[in-house]
Formats: sequence, structure tokens, C-alpha cells
Amino acid sequence: MGRVKTGRLRIALSTVTLAEVLTAPHGHGHDPLGKQLEAALREFDVHPLSVPIAVEAARRRARYRLRLLDAIQLAIALEIGAWGLVTHDRDFSAVQDVRVLREGDARTRSYSSLNCPSGTTSCLGLLPKASNP
Repeated sequence: MGRVKTGRLRIALSTVTLAEVLTAPHGHGHDPLGKQLEAALREFDVHPLSVPIAVEAARRRARYRLRLLDAIQLAIALEIGAWGLVTHDRDFSAVQDVRVLREGDARTRSYSSLNCPSGTTSCLGLLPKASNP
């Protein structure tokens, strides 16, 4: 997280990611933990789903045969000019519109603190282009 603290790297996420991450603690009755996670994640740039993003998600979903939530993540990454996406998912193997950084790849090892929370399937960290590491 050193690069984040120094302003050399900005982390962005979508409201889809926020919902995925918060599902586990709330689903297990850990509402206080859910509130803590929400507060922590709101420190990052959180981007909502909009009509233009939904339309772009439909295009990308059709093009790459992605699951809907993954297509939304991709559309948001493209909308904000993300430098890359960090993901657990293999669904992004055909995507060429943005760098896809899979958790555990050599390219993400130096960003180990960006790993997606366990229990999520399409959690993506979005790294804006302006913060190219």
C-alpha cells in the first residue's frame, strides 16, 4: 500500500465490487465487520453503474461472453481509463481492451496488497492510467 499512500497509485473499484465484498460479512451476521469494510473501501474511488456503463457492459458481455457482473467491471474500467484490472477470474482471458492482472501473476506480485478479498468471484481493482506504476 506504500504506492497508494504516496499518491503514486490510485485504487478504484465499482459499486459491484463493494456489494460483493460486503456480502460475506453480512451473510454471516457480522454487520459490524461489514460496516468497517464499507468505511475502508469508501476511501478508494468508488464508481457507480450508470446507463452508459450498462450499455457498454452489454456490448462487452456480448463480445467476450462475460458474466454480467464481469462485463460491468470491464465497462467501468474502460470508462475511467483504468491502467489495468486486478481479478481472480479467468473469464477475462479474451479481453484485450485493458490490461488484465490476475491475482498471483508476476505482474501483480509487487501489488500483493491489491489482492481481491477471498469469497469474491469478480472483484476487480481498477488502476487508473494517470497512476501508471
